[in-house]
Amino acid sequence: MVGISLDRKSVDVVKSFVEQHQVNYPILMVDAKTPQAYGGIRSIPTTFVLDKAGKVRRKYIGYRDKSVFEADIKALLAGKQQGPQK
Repeated sequence: MVGISLDRKSVDVVKSFVEQHQVNYPILMVDAKTPQAYGGIRSIPTTFVLDKAGKVRRKYIGYRDKSVFEADIKALLAGKQQGPQK
């Protein structure tokens, strides 16, 4: 699990958010090209599930329960191809 910050203010703003919300996974700061490389990000949160090769297998816009991601990851680990993105 890796978070991607689209904030353009400063690293300090992101660090403050991470501390305030007790985010327990790495957060990356990206430039404007990164969201475009994944087909764009229209709203937050947007979650991408990638396979071992880095191919996007699922894209979720909005909140999802962690069980959704657990099922996706288990399917990928079992070598099952996933259907279209949600």
